Amino acid sequence: MSLPTLDPFVIARSITTALMERPESAARTSEESVTWVLEHPELVGEDPWPWMAAKAVELGIFAPDGPGGDPRRAQLASFMREQPIGGRVAIALHHLAGLDLATTAACTRRTVPEIEQLVSPYARRAGQFAGAGAPAAPVPAPASDAPAPPADAVASGATPPLAGTPTVVAREERTAPGIGWVRALIVPVGVVAILLLIIFTMTYNGAERPSFATTQASAATSKCGVGSPASTRSLEVGASRRPARLALPTRGDRPPPLIVYLGDDGQTDGDAATTAGLEAPANAAGSAVLTLDGALQPWNFTQSAGDADDTAYAVAAIVAAGGSGCVDTERVVLVGYGSGALMATAVVCSGRTSIRGVALVRGAMTPADCRARQPLSVQLSLDANGTTIPADAPNYEAVVASTFDGWAGLAGCGPAGAGAPAGADTVHSQRDGCPTGVSVVLDNSTGAGHAWPSGEATSVVSMTGNLFS
Repeated sequence: MSLPTLDPFVIARSITTALMERPESAARTSEESVTWVLEHPELVGEDPWPWMAAKAVELGIFAPDGPGGDPRRAQLASFMREQPIGGRVAIALHHLAGLDLATTAACTRRTVPEIEQLVSPYARRAGQFAGAGAPAAPVPAPASDAPAPPADAVASGATPPLAGTPTVVAREERTAPGIGWVRALIVPVGVVAILLLIIFTMTYNGAERPSFATTQASAATSKCGVGSPASTRSLEVGASRRPARLALPTRGDRPPPLIVYLGDDGQTDGDAATTAGLEAPANAAGSAVLTLDGALQPWNFTQSAGDADDTAYAVAAIVAAGGSGCVDTERVVLVGYGSGALMATAVVCSGRTSIRGVALVRGAMTPADCRARQPLSVQLSLDANGTTIPADAPNYEAVVASTFDGWAGLAGCGPAGAGAPAGADTVHSQRDGCPTGVSVVLDNSTGAGHAWPSGEATSVVSMTGNLFS
């Protein structure tokens, strides 16, 4: 099959259009998903189609302005969230983008029966989603050597794409009388030759062809292998190329955990890194620090549709850092200062990335409607005279109480024990009954003001070490 005849921008737009009500949002999101794939060749390897489809679905279903007021899109987004990643990809390519079963199988390196099984949950609920969206433009047909879908595809459980979605079909060919027996002989001979070529390629020099995981690990080792010295890199994130700063420690025997830092409103990544002073203690402890840039606008923690999507920026920055192969994005702690703490809360509660711990410094917001992926440890460092809270919050005391209770509830912890003095003007409180390895603590002061606390960087690095030791 000649896969280059498929336009990734058209396919991505078809997926996001099915998931998102606003055409301009669908267009922007589809571009972001393709751009992300193009910017991460080390991670994507030779499998761009499933990565692109997975990214388009992720951005579409978790976007604040995704389904909008369309109940069918809302049901579709909820359904896609529940699917494993392989199912998301197969359903997106086959049902949302309109690729036939054979083309979907070729794009994902699976067999047609495997694709039929992956899309079968959609088949059982297709009527709920009909009309939720259609491709932005017709998906081009594959080249003439593309195999046609099996004749029994629908009967075996696969359903046609959404209403209005064109299916890619093989071109009908007519043969001249008398040459049917020639074609009948050529096809099996050609298949045997192709199979022999594949076997030869995979076993040449006695070694199997490396899997994608092996290729990815090799690329990571070549860029930041064991013993690589500490370094600082500048990243450009997403289609808008927003900056971020990645400080890597001296490399140990595995990729280090990642501390993601969001500074106060208006701080560049460099200014924020200087304010927090996280990089030196993190380097000594073997952790990486990713500092985001807040200079573009005040942090959009309210998810205002008229401003840049800072949640998408944060998630994309983590993905970009992970794409380098130099950090472990399954071991992430998020740190926010001032308005950055409110933004960090929004990122965690979006559920769009996996966070294991969060430290909120001089900023507090109740984690309402929170879709955090897992119970996480939380460290609050607040001050009555210097903590940023949402404009519509009733008062400082109420926000502190609801923030502390909200995170404890999400973590599965019990009530707080009696607070203990932790300095002249600070009370330290800790929730009881938390799951093993999880803690929720609050340091509440009355005279320290808004300044970044002395010793906070060491405390954050220590929490990271305790989580991933």
